[in-house]
Amino acid sequence: IIATSDWHLGNLFHGNDRLSEHEHFLKWLLQQLEEHRPEALLVAGDIFDNGNPSAAAQSLYYNFLSQAAMICPTMKIIITAGNHDSASRLEAPRPILSHNNIEIRGNIHRSWVNDEESGHWQIDFDDLIIPINDEVAVIAVPYLRSDVVHNSDYSAGVKHILSELTQRARKLYPTSKLVMMAHMYAKGAEIASKDASEKIVIGGQEEVNMEGWNDHPEYFTCGHIHKRQHIWNTDWARYTGSILPMSFAEKDYKHGVDLISINDNEKIKVQQLVYTPQHRLRILPENDE
Repeated sequence: IIATSDWHLGNLFHGNDRLSEHEHFLKWLLQQLEEHRPEALLVAGDIFDNGNPSAAAQSLYYNFLSQAAMICPTMKIIITAGNHDSASRLEAPRPILSHNNIEIRGNIHRSWVNDEESGHWQIDFDDLIIPINDEVAVIAVPYLRSDVVHNSDYSAGVKHILSELTQRARKLYPTSKLVMMAHMYAKGAEIASKDASEKIVIGGQEEVNMEGWNDHPEYFTCGHIHKRQHIWNTDWARYTGSILPMSFAEKDYKHGVDLISINDNEKIKVQQLVYTPQHRLRILPENDE
């Protein structure tokens, strides 16, 4: 499996259009697909930089999907919405794309269920669980907005949803290893102290504490934080990081995608395929002299 996130297609960096930089990355990613022939490509949110991307950014995105599907016709491509994306816009072409092994999960689909009290919303968990083969299933979780997390404690609400999803996936695919993809701000994540580009809610209201989650999937790949790192206090969850520096505070970040290898009786192995951006960021002068 190749995992990535935070493309931010359509981004303007201090007024400069980064279309050529994104073209450079996507061409490199196609080369990685051709070389490694993964069974799945996971893109965990923030595909676009805003909810109304330019025609050029959308054209780049769909051209990539078309070429990826031709290079690896049996590969499953799974894409989820991030906080920068318009979930409905991203999911709109889902019926067509699904015929080409491209699965889009932008929205959390749910229905109202009447009960003896006042009723409640019921999430369609099955819609978010996608088998890759007989051995691996992916739990695809788009960015969970506060209107979906019905809990006064956002962290507890998100963990409850993720836990229920995992339990449901184990019931549907009891012999499969589970890989979850999500887009969120996990407690302890390292972000730049100055000029941070992630949209972090003040006061940590959307911070999710992953500690104490004992029934977690075998692996968890996450988007939203731009520095590649393990999620705090875990050895089974990781941020892939952004594919380009999104601020000058990120000029020394290492970029790329994760190659996840899953074998029956071995520990899951994760290797970063390092990508060198087309343009390097520099701050002048580079020292105080």
